[in-house]
Amino acid sequence: MVINLYDIDDCPQVESSSVVGIGVFDGLHLGHQKIIQHIKLNAQEFGYLPLVLTFDPHPDSFFSKKPLPLIQTLNQRVESLLEAGLKRVIVVRFNQKFASLSAENFLSQVLLGCLKAKIIVTGENFRFGHQQQGTPETLKKWGSQMGFTPITIPSLHVNGQIVSSSYIRQLLGQGKIEKANQLLGRPYSIEGVVIPGQARGNQLGFPTANLETDNHLLLKGVFITVVEWKDQKWPALTNVGCCPTFNQDKTQVECHLLNFRGKLYGEKMKIHFYHKLRDEKQFPTAEALASQIRKDRQDAEDYFNHNPA
Repeated sequence: MVINLYDIDDCPQVESSSVVGIGVFDGLHLGHQKIIQHIKLNAQEFGYLPLVLTFDPHPDSFFSKKPLPLIQTLNQRVESLLEAGLKRVIVVRFNQKFASLSAENFLSQVLLGCLKAKIIVTGENFRFGHQQQGTPETLKKWGSQMGFTPITIPSLHVNGQIVSSSYIRQLLGQGKIEKANQLLGRPYSIEGVVIPGQARGNQLGFPTANLETDNHLLLKGVFITVVEWKDQKWPALTNVGCCPTFNQDKTQVECHLLNFRGKLYGEKMKIHFYHKLRDEKQFPTAEALASQIRKDRQDAEDYFNHNPA
């Protein structure tokens, strides 16, 4: 997918009145899905165009000057939003020019001007404009004056915890895959292309597909996963790490598909994460590693016997 990345002063003109949702939407979790649902329902009721305005890079990354490992790549994020039923996803560069734009100018020039917003949907914690001057309360005040309807969606709570992208990133980093997946409403996934590896898996008796991925949030350890490619799904065992037994420096994603024979080089695939089995660790010999992988594989087979892929 080719994504157009716009500067704030060359945002495209849409063809008709719209319902606009604004935010990063990293992960498109259950809270985001509530916002998308309101965008679609209002667009259907009034005959408006349902769309989202999102940003790249993440504002937190821009202001901190540090990369933020996101749940999804930009491509994954846009694809997820379109698959959720939006007609347009407009991505704006978050740079100094964007950060310096006043809330009122952002509203009048971009949302009401370029995007022809008649309804603006945000989460209750959304802030916009220079020094975060714009809030849901600001939108309510300006709505009657400028001819649009603001809708504020309350934060979603699950088991007393606010569902947020930052919290889900924290859960994933802690290896709490099931809890993160519950808040995402689907399994955490990465995607990429299968590339040749060093054939160590073959030598150990467990051939692997080595994934080259643009995802930055890579969970370290050994996981029960499902591999998806060409509309097929295979139960799998996936190791993400540096192969300490072989003193490797670079993080690799190595996926052993259960009961699969064939070559996957050059194939695009997704890996869906379901459960963490263990941390990666160094073994004294290759034979000891192979013995542990046999146990991991048996654990994965037991898992899929109770939870079919």
